Amino acid sequence: MKKWILTFVAIAVALGGIGYAWYRIHQRQQWREAYGDALDAFKRAYDYRDAGVLLFEPRLKDFQTADDRLQRMSQIDYKTQGDAEILHLCGDEIGTYRDESRIIREALELGKAGLKNAESAMESQKSVDKEMAQCLSAR
Repeated sequence: MKKWILTFVAIAVALGGIGYAWYRIHQRQQWREAYGDALDAFKRAYDYRDAGVLLFEPRLKDFQTADDRLQRMSQIDYKTQGDAEILHLCGDEIGTYRDESRIIREALELGKAGLKNAESAMESQKSVDKEMAQCLSAR
């Protein structure tokens, strides 16, 4: 009788371990897919960062949707949180870049009075663009 119980417990533990391993593999595959989707969406938004609102905004929305999915999945596994957070911060840089573009346009409309602001915003925009390029090259 004890032999049957021990055999049953051993089989149950083995099946539980196999099930958990399958779950972790499946979860990791889903995360990789979500990360790839978010990275592709970031690349599309980056390519259109200087385009008008009608071209840029849908690509930014796609990135935000993919990033939200990735952030939700990364909360499950602490090992993936770093990569997801870096990509999220890179996405924030696009917003900063667009804000700097707006400041440049507004400053240039003011003429000489806005020249200092335009020069400052252009320098800031260059550094933000370099940071975004590093995001793409690091992946």
